[in-house]
Amino acid sequence: MANNYNVYGIKEQAIGCQAVNTGLFGAALTHKKTGWISVGGDADNDYAADFHGMKLSYGRKSGSGGPGV
Repeated sequence: MANNYNVYGIKEQAIGCQAVNTGLFGAALTHKKTGWISVGGDADNDYAADFHGMKLSYGRKSGSGGPGV
């Protein structure tokens, strides 16, 4: 999503995506019980978007120290 669509927030680093499609996103859309999936822990990225009606977000790390803090 973040490599091909507009996102809202801060995107300072390239996004590395998993090479295997596990079906998690498709299952969440099919069952219509999940409204938001949040992942992350990156030092310089902190953004969100609406993708196919699902809210997806990538959060900045918490705590102090390291890049992006």
